[in-house]
Amino acid sequence: MKLLLAVTLILSLPILELYLLMHSSAYFGVNQTLLFIVVSALCGIFVLRFQGASNIKKMRLTLSQGGLPTGALFESVFILVGGIALLLPGFISDAVGVMLLIPLVRRYMLLMFFRRLI
Repeated sequence: MKLLLAVTLILSLPILELYLLMHSSAYFGVNQTLLFIVVSALCGIFVLRFQGASNIKKMRLTLSQGGLPTGALFESVFILVGGIALLLPGFISDAVGVMLLIPLVRRYMLLMFFRRLI
């Protein structure tokens, strides 16, 4: 049942994204919608590069102190997914990307992930 729900969400997401893009271009105009898509992709590249480099430094520091950088490694995965989501055109993927790039939200998601794992 969970697999069917996941497949349905994954397949319906592009249709919903196209629907929202069409309606936003009808409401705001095509130029403003395209500008939003380009600006969000550029922001995704910038934030991905900045936060990714910062997280790599954090992992190196943890490794040099003899620890395992598991938290920073999982944060890197969330940063990568968030950056990729910002690169994809659409409002839903941009919202997910922004949420994954906010450090407080990312740490909360990591906490929920580790609680579910244990």
